[in-house]
Amino acid sequence: MEGQSNEQPVQLSDAQTILDSITDAFFSLNTDWQFSYVNRQTVKTLECERADLLGKSIWDVYPGTVGSDFERMYRKAAQEQLALSSTPTIRTTSDGTT
Repeated sequence: MEGQSNEQPVQLSDAQTILDSITDAFFSLNTDWQFSYVNRQTVKTLECERADLLGKSIWDVYPGTVGSDFERMYRKAAQEQLALSSTPTIRTTSDGTT
């Protein structure tokens, strides 16, 4: 039939490959604010290992963000189910604190 595509749906492993290949840092948080996915660029940008983030609350990993514009923006986006249009910067010291 004309117009039909032989393309297969994107599989989760394909999505992970794509997210790991992009040059922007990308991470996802679950409803408890725990990191559920971090791509390679996030690990590189934040100078940490995936295991340092996965399953941990963003507020525990970066306590300096609590009460900040970063926290307010993320909580508002989650509450209103909005995508963030700007990317806040988390600066860390050599010992990993913010």
